[in-house]
Amino acid sequence: MSKILNNMDLKKTKFSIIIIIVAVLAIMATSCGPSPPIIRSYDVPDTVRPGTEHLFTAEVYDPDSGNIEITWEIDGNVEGGGNLNRNTGDKVIWQAPSKESNVFLTITATDDDGATDVITKDIFVRNKNPKITSFSASPDDIVLIGNTITLNCEAIDPENAELDYDFQVLPGGVGEFDDYDHPKGATEWTAPDTKDQTGYYKFIVTVSDDVGFVAKDTIKVLVYSDYGSIWVVDSEIRGPKLKRYTSTGKLIISANQELVEPKAVSNNYRDDCSAWVADYSAGTIYKVGPLGATKVTIDNVPQVLELDMYKQNHQLVALSRGQETITLIDGFSKTKIKTITGFEKPRYMDINQENGDIWVSEPTNNRVVKFNIENPPDSVSLPPDSVGTEDLKFEYLKEDLTNPRGVAVGDITPTSVYIADKNEDQIEKVRKTVGGWERSEMNSSNLSPEIIKAATSTQNVWIIGGGDVYYFNEQNENIIPLNPGDFSSPETMDIDEEGDVWVGDNGLKKLLKVDRNGVVFSTEGFHQIEDIVVNK
Repeated sequence: MSKILNNMDLKKTKFSIIIIIVAVLAIMATSCGPSPPIIRSYDVPDTVRPGTEHLFTAEVYDPDSGNIEITWEIDGNVEGGGNLNRNTGDKVIWQAPSKESNVFLTITATDDDGATDVITKDIFVRNKNPKITSFSASPDDIVLIGNTITLNCEAIDPENAELDYDFQVLPGGVGEFDDYDHPKGATEWTAPDTKDQTGYYKFIVTVSDDVGFVAKDTIKVLVYSDYGSIWVVDSEIRGPKLKRYTSTGKLIISANQELVEPKAVSNNYRDDCSAWVADYSAGTIYKVGPLGATKVTIDNVPQVLELDMYKQNHQLVALSRGQETITLIDGFSKTKIKTITGFEKPRYMDINQENGDIWVSEPTNNRVVKFNIENPPDSVSLPPDSVGTEDLKFEYLKEDLTNPRGVAVGDITPTSVYIADKNEDQIEKVRKTVGGWERSEMNSSNLSPEIIKAATSTQNVWIIGGGDVYYFNEQNENIIPLNPGDFSSPETMDIDEEGDVWVGDNGLKKLLKVDRNGVVFSTEGFHQIEDIVVNK
């Protein structure tokens, strides 16, 4: 019986083993079916620039050695994520959106049995604008009408893209950009050549990369005219300066020359808008070029308070109150021609540009002296027992003058001279006739005239007196006070080509452009204006 039982156990054991083997074989048969493809690698950038093209590649593997199709899909928040040149293949070309955005890429590998492998990737479309590091005009940010400047712009691109530069000027259509080749970031611009187009111009540079991202910058350039520009001597606290301004009151340059105590300035002849400036304490006269460089130095001319030039022969006339002399200097050779002595505290002078007569006031001597620059005297002292000046090289007026100050040669009648007779509160008009001196007076209450200037062509005459500014025309000679509230302490002036006047007001610390209706505009920033001259 036990033998029968043992045989039955053995059969059960064999059957169990068979069942196990069958199960294993079934599992093995199942695991050996078709295998899905595998995306082994892919080449897709993480970050790209807008609008750029990129080659995407993918490498796949099929364990069953079957065919595999690779598909590409894109999506994004801008322009649908860009554009693919095709949707299938192991290589595709993708153009990124034109703007910054996030793109979602899906790569799918599918075999013949429909098995797949999928990879997703985020691509960031990003770009940075170019950066302008400098934008300037050379040789300076001022340019004479008709002349040329170079505009220079330097910029960098964070992605090292090639940059393009575009230059514009506002107002548009003014001046001319050249058509010649220049290094990247540079161009030339020629200013308009008429003085009515002076003023500030705005230049704009636009720097763009290859996908249209830009940076902009602006500068201002001053276009000025020599004629009508103003030289101003200003005794600044940090050191006296000779400055040049446009006819609109904009600073052109501050001269390089160091000065000690400048008191007087004169312009050069018409075709050379340089200036001559007299340093009172240093005893030196300097010629300064239009852009501020010192051209000539003339020493040993001390204590000069007045400086003027006779344009006919280019002689410089320097009045020294302290030395009581007038020195004539050849403006071409820069040599002294003669020093005239015999004055008594001379203060103001004016030159008749038609005939070379020089008029000089002596306030403390109550005298006005006249001589001619072509035949100057050695001295203007009267000889002992002299009863006249018929044999002398000078003439003078003394009778009925009380503290004569400024003198000005009139233009409608060049032989007429206006004398500011301060203590008499009047302007005296003097004219030499065959019969002698013809004199007339123009009075105004509390005039107290100190300085007088006559225009070169408009017959306008301007007066500074008693802290105010006055005007009259040679045709009617009616003295008109300007609005006294416009002035505080006017102390120097000069007339421009239009017959208007520039006034240095040291109470207001301003340079004022004035016409017969009052102040037109003003320029601030002065300490003590010593003298003014307008290039005419």
